[in-house]
Amino acid sequence: MKWGIIMKAMKKVSALLIAVLLSVAIFAGCGGTGTSDEDAIKEVVAQFEKSVQTQNIDDMLKCFDPDSSAEVQTVIDQASEFGMTKDEIASSFFAQLSSNPSSAKFTTENIVIDGETATADVTLNADDVEDSTSELTFKKIDGTWYIDGSGSGLA
Repeated sequence: MKWGIIMKAMKKVSALLIAVLLSVAIFAGCGGTGTSDEDAIKEVVAQFEKSVQTQNIDDMLKCFDPDSSAEVQTVIDQASEFGMTKDEIASSFFAQLSSNPSSAKFTTENIVIDGETATADVTLNADDVEDSTSELTFKKIDGTWYIDGSGSGLA
């Protein structure tokens, strides 16, 4: 029974993190110093790229709006109650992205800003995966741009 609970928690963590990957999530807490909203969104993408390249899940989680980030963190915490470390969860996630996450590059195009929300086409390129483009939704909270976790299926 305990193994079933662990697997269920891991599947939920994986599903949430895969949604992040497929959405080519954008890094939060950035964007407050850009010269424009468009520059701030591009900076968010650059910082997310760095979090993937360095396999830093804590920095990656900062990309989401606070509610979505808290939801993912709760799932990670629940998984850790069953003996899974955050490093194990992160390693599993980043391995699904690419066998060489340090090769990941993200490009941002077609940014459309509408007040406190925005969309952009973000393309992932990595050594051993086919290029993948996703339209991401962003939201601005207290002057800072975040990926809208509800727009990526996280919330």
